[in-house]
Amino acid sequence: MHILLIPSSGYLQEESHLPGIFQQDQAHALKRSGCQIGIISPRIRKLGMLRQQLFGWEDGIVVLKDGEIPVYKLRKLVWVPRSYRADVRVWIQAGIALFKHYIDQQGKPDIIHAHDVLNAGLLATQLSEKFQIPYVITEHSSRFMIGKIPDFIIPDIKNSYKNANALLPVSPNLGSLLSAKFGSSFQNWEWVPNLLSQTFETQELPIRSDRRKEFRFLNVATLHPNKSHALLLEAFATQFRGRSEIQLRIGGEGSQRHLLEEKIRTLGIEQQVFFLGDLDRRQVLTAMQACDAFVLSSNYETFGVVLIEALACGKPVIATACGGPECMVNSGNGILVPTQNEPALGAAMVKIMEQINQYNPLAIRQDCIARFGEKAVVSRLLEIYARHV
Repeated sequence: MHILLIPSSGYLQEESHLPGIFQQDQAHALKRSGCQIGIISPRIRKLGMLRQQLFGWEDGIVVLKDGEIPVYKLRKLVWVPRSYRADVRVWIQAGIALFKHYIDQQGKPDIIHAHDVLNAGLLATQLSEKFQIPYVITEHSSRFMIGKIPDFIIPDIKNSYKNANALLPVSPNLGSLLSAKFGSSFQNWEWVPNLLSQTFETQELPIRSDRRKEFRFLNVATLHPNKSHALLLEAFATQFRGRSEIQLRIGGEGSQRHLLEEKIRTLGIEQQVFFLGDLDRRQVLTAMQACDAFVLSSNYETFGVVLIEALACGKPVIATACGGPECMVNSGNGILVPTQNEPALGAAMVKIMEQINQYNPLAIRQDCIARFGEKAVVSRLLEIYARHV
């Protein structure tokens, strides 16, 4: 089967390893299953945004290789008005041009898999109409949870969802939210989660040394207000301030770093809380293997891949019930708490520390792989594709 994946957030970007990383996991998993996989990834930069670094920018179609997967990227430097409407139009036009180049060299795909309706789903809709190719949409975007959707684009979104052969939200809560928001345009959806990276699925289960006296909590997230690091610091300080054997380690960078460092000093926990900086996947794995429990304090998440990464390492998790974690966390692997509830978050951290020996790392890992591992997710995707080609 020939599957064309279209990410909305870019793919193999030079300046960051994060955009398109979940789509990359899926692409390689499908390739290992025996499918022919291709990627198209438009990238637009605007001449009007002179403060951006343009040095080294190559205009035109670039064909790269991600392992054995061809990646067609159209880099285009254009002048367009400062409007979201213009951005969408130019992105889709670039995607259509890129697709034509792709099929000239790779042939026509059997199915298109778009990641997020904005803008990959809108592009897939036009390609489907023009070339008679079925398409499915995986929806990850948190824009719908926070209401950042311009009114003018709603009819196009509804049309794209309505005409898709399958709608695949990454969590049941996101599926229910979109069904309520878009009504008949988003019906008969099927939950297909993000899959666990091979980096975590194939690693050995770490063994905690009984000789280590300290207890380490870990959080990995962009330092952004949505991740509620300030609340996490307050909960940690209330419960553990002055107990040097209990630590909180935070992986990630972002705009809140300076404010959070100041808060740590104000709370008097600077000897217990440590920033790890921006981490690549291998570094995240190392940090998770070295922790005792993982904690996620977000206000909203459509899924929360870091949770299944922690679970794959056999670590119990504490997570806010913020949309995505509810489909992952259960009594056997962790604790769910309400969002923006510092006492509940702190109490859960105390409970999981005191009851750490009641959690079975091997059982946590096996349950995670059974639900979110490559075999489980890929087999589900192939079943869905087969119904529509």
